[in-house]
Amino acid sequence: MKKIFSTIFVLFFLILPGFAGEETPFVFEDFIEGDMPPVVDGRIVDSYLPDQTSQTKYIRINFHFMLDDTGNGNFTETDNGCYLPSDPLSVQHTGYWYSRKVINMANYRLYDNKQMNLLPGNNTPVLNTRYRYVLKGVYFHRNSQLCQFTLSSGYGSTLNNTYGEDLGEAINIFFTQKLPTSNAAGFAVMSGNRYVVMHAAWEGYCTNFTNGYGLWVVAGALNHEIGHNLSLYHTMRLNYGPCSWSWDDYCDDTPTRQEAYDITLVDPCCGWNGGNNPNCSNNLMDYSGSHALTPDQIARVHYCLVNSMCNYWTYSYSDFDINGNMTSTIVIKPGEDIILDGSPAVTEDDKYFVSVQKSDKWFNRYGTEHMRWLTAQEVTQIGAFDIRNFCDGELTLEEGCYYRVKLAVESWHEKTLLIYISGALEDRVPVMTSNALPYGVAEASSVYSAGGYDYNAWKAFDGEDQSGGGNWTMWISQYQSPYQSQWVSYEFEVPTYAAGYYILPELGYCEDRAPKNWRLEGFNGNCWMNLDEQENILINQDWTSAGLDFPIDVPRLYQKYRLKVKEVNGSEVVSVRRLKLKGPSPADMVPIMESNNLPTGVAQASSIYLSNTAYDAWKAFDGDDESSSSWTMWISNPAFPFVSEWLSFQLPSDCYVTGYFILPQLDGLSDRAPKTWNFEAWNGSTWVVLDQQTNITWGTAGKTFQLQDPGSYDKYRLVVTQVHGSDVVSIRQLKLLGNPVD
Repeated sequence: MKKIFSTIFVLFFLILPGFAGEETPFVFEDFIEGDMPPVVDGRIVDSYLPDQTSQTKYIRINFHFMLDDTGNGNFTETDNGCYLPSDPLSVQHTGYWYSRKVINMANYRLYDNKQMNLLPGNNTPVLNTRYRYVLKGVYFHRNSQLCQFTLSSGYGSTLNNTYGEDLGEAINIFFTQKLPTSNAAGFAVMSGNRYVVMHAAWEGYCTNFTNGYGLWVVAGALNHEIGHNLSLYHTMRLNYGPCSWSWDDYCDDTPTRQEAYDITLVDPCCGWNGGNNPNCSNNLMDYSGSHALTPDQIARVHYCLVNSMCNYWTYSYSDFDINGNMTSTIVIKPGEDIILDGSPAVTEDDKYFVSVQKSDKWFNRYGTEHMRWLTAQEVTQIGAFDIRNFCDGELTLEEGCYYRVKLAVESWHEKTLLIYISGALEDRVPVMTSNALPYGVAEASSVYSAGGYDYNAWKAFDGEDQSGGGNWTMWISQYQSPYQSQWVSYEFEVPTYAAGYYILPELGYCEDRAPKNWRLEGFNGNCWMNLDEQENILINQDWTSAGLDFPIDVPRLYQKYRLKVKEVNGSEVVSVRRLKLKGPSPADMVPIMESNNLPTGVAQASSIYLSNTAYDAWKAFDGDDESSSSWTMWISNPAFPFVSEWLSFQLPSDCYVTGYFILPQLDGLSDRAPKTWNFEAWNGSTWVVLDQQTNITWGTAGKTFQLQDPGSYDKYRLVVTQVHGSDVVSIRQLKLLGNPVD
């Protein structure tokens, strides 16, 4: 590959009448400012290409409208700034309105990825880009010195350093006023704190206020500029604008100008609106007016997001693209709104067919279905709706249950996914007795030692909730003056869902050690993702005599979590008595069975009572939890004296089971209840004992047993070696409890 030899890209494109049926002619340019990212082996980048089950990454965006000192020259908080009497919507089209419109249009154009024109007859796959934007904030600034676009060095960095919000965590987009002597659309940076400077967007709106407001073009230009933020180069032009016969954008599936010309004998570097010509490039990173991104470009974007911009984006409940593909399970906390946001429809007049039906982990229907058509006016924004409101009065959504949700537009592009409504949250970290026992790993940035005693990381996970009284089981960081950021972490054996967390600091004595500013972070394999941030949590105000719970607004699966304490309440150390990572109670991984192999999975047993199928193995997995007056259960064949019997279930795929629940027959035949047993898993070659219980007695209900060393397997069995006197064993219900997330 050829070496990039300059740090500034320049781009020219002309917006012509007739494109998207809405635009008046005016000229744009753009360029890239700052350092270029390092060249990375394409094979490494390609490994980041998302597939059709990958979750979409939502990049946080802030919009800034630059006005002069008098508040003129751009959108404002209250109107469009054009002051055109012929525009009756002037006071409705505020900067907030415009921001939402641009984001929706930009997301639609990302969703509507196109087939590459070049090379002729190519079969380059058209993939879902799997990245979108979420509008985090809209800001207005009155500054005559900075409101007008300029090509002078340092203009963009001055804007970002002066007005940028959430630096390093959101892309700041600055809409500036048109410079009479420049046609530049704007510029972007490829390193450091990402920002984009847009130029002439407001002027385009005022020119096209009766015919589309220029949104299509501005959304395309914005996607192009953000493409630079995400490490994409121009595909056929040099840094400063002219077409090049040998330019290299480090993507193997974007042909060079020379390669295309050699076949078509037509110059493919056509300029604006050229994407409508089959011999011209229609790539987003050319000046084509079209919006094609290749697999290599998409992979490069995701490589950048994961390795260089991991704090800029999040996964979201809103991952609901209308493309006919399932996503992973979405977990909803108790009582939480369930708002799903689909890709914007082609028009705001589209209707949406919505269906919600109780299901199980494998999309097998068995519950009441609620369905109807929704109009665009019934949703909060295009494609978004609240499932709880939709089901209100028609279908009660229960905690600890799965629901199949389908969303379709009139064209019958549709999406089906599964939501799991969790029950109460509980600490998912075991009671630790060392940094690595009983399982998982506790670590800390530093540990305070005094008098031969170490205040190790695991002390924050030892189950001790006392806040005072001379109890010193806690993690304490090393002494530093002044205090510097410290962290404590826990790594699970497998990725685990945490929906909230609990902190108990040292209160009363040494309360100045309590955290004041911190982040809870999850490790995605490359960098730490910000899950929650708290500031100014003060002693004698927020911290009183007890610990505090904090939610994680957008929880996802992570194997490793850490609490990073940036500031304390005055001390030189931080002290944490207890840190809990709280997730939903484990759910039954077994579907409600209708036979030994329906709807999915396989139930088996060592024997069946008198070969009577009324007591077959699947009866222990039929969802009937009644402890009496019901004979739906598995019963083994009589054998006196009693000999070992087993009951097993094979899941459709590996599941991380953390415990199990047994409900025996507990009425007049309680002598059939298990007394001593092993709980085992099949590792592909032998049965592994996960739990042993002896001399278990029963009352009037079933019991749950936790595994001390859980793992991920697809087949489990209960091996009963003793019962309470009978010649058979009887099991009404056996549940395999595990993570509700795929």
